[in-house]
Amino acid sequence: MEHKNIKHSFETADLIAGYLQATLSEPQKEKLFEWVAESEENQKLLAEILNEQNLEQYLAEFAAYDAQAALIKLKSKRGTVKKMARATLPWLKISVAASLLLMFSFGFWLYQKQQHLAHPVAQIKKDITPGGNKAILTLANGTKIVLDSASTGKIAQQGGVVVTKTNDGKVIYNLARLNDSAPGAGGDNTISTPRGGQYQVILPDGSHVWLNAASSIRFPTAFAHNERKVEITGEVYFEITKDKRKPFRVLSEEQMIEVLGTHFNVMAYADEKVIITTLLEGSVAVSNQKERVTIKPSQNVTLQRNSNTLTVNQADAQAAVMWKNGYLYFDDEPIESIMRKVSRWYDVEIVYKGNIAGKTFGGNISKFKNVSELLEVLQATGSIHFQTEERRIIVMP
Repeated sequence: MEHKNIKHSFETADLIAGYLQATLSEPQKEKLFEWVAESEENQKLLAEILNEQNLEQYLAEFAAYDAQAALIKLKSKRGTVKKMARATLPWLKISVAASLLLMFSFGFWLYQKQQHLAHPVAQIKKDITPGGNKAILTLANGTKIVLDSASTGKIAQQGGVVVTKTNDGKVIYNLARLNDSAPGAGGDNTISTPRGGQYQVILPDGSHVWLNAASSIRFPTAFAHNERKVEITGEVYFEITKDKRKPFRVLSEEQMIEVLGTHFNVMAYADEKVIITTLLEGSVAVSNQKERVTIKPSQNVTLQRNSNTLTVNQADAQAAVMWKNGYLYFDDEPIESIMRKVSRWYDVEIVYKGNIAGKTFGGNISKFKNVSELLEVLQATGSIHFQTEERRIIVMP
């Protein structure tokens, strides 16, 4: 079947919807019949869509698909494509179903289905599953506990602090006896996530912490009397419990963040050229060896590693924490940046063949889809292609 571009798919979706509603003009009917006559695959696809027994399945299929595909912005587009509102539809009412078909997501869904028929996307022999709640807790004495396989309930006790694992996969530090909660009583603990892992922790002061893939946090089981200090690598989101007597400080390589009580995200992966601190709520001060800046909600601080300079920018704060909320998010990013995220979350090796410079993409997709579904969405733009070999993804123009 000849290659169908996305614009053609949207036009075809509109024609099919009009056919279902019996609103097509004679010229429009001719266009639809021309499309049907182009190939046997088109004939089969239209027959499937018009079959009432299949209609419910297809409605459910592309209603679920829109969460990933309908939000992908083509490289040539810069506007935001809004996600289709979902509704409970009486599928036997063809006019209602046709109204749904008119929406943007069906055009993209139809395009994807055509491309899937024409070209096996990503040439995946064995699909790669997404990451999940995985982490290792290293106690002060060096003992390592694999949290994803540990039983729920109490997993350790250090000084006056009891460490427990909840049914929903969080680790909580609680004071067992106040007289044993002196600073340093239990030593430092480290929680680290592997590639393909994430985890949530509640620190001894009640602050909530989310670790992205390939990240870590080191903290004392009992904070000092005058400050709360932690060290991180990778990407971590914080919701800090307010305590004016004890400022909360986050160390990440070349910078330090100071807060009293606030919500913020720090992206400090070693393979990225920048460290980005994004504020959602409250106020934070970020400093390095040369300067100190303060930011407000919906701003971020970018630390350029090569020049060691701090820059304050307006930011989409919610976009910065999409990873915590279950999505991989791309904001007109180079394909290399996107594939670094893919590599960390799916624990895969990325290999490039050919010239892929200058290719950018935007949108989001659920983190809990298999990698083939993500690659299909990116490949649907027609400007990038993929092939997988075991746990290796080859990226090609």
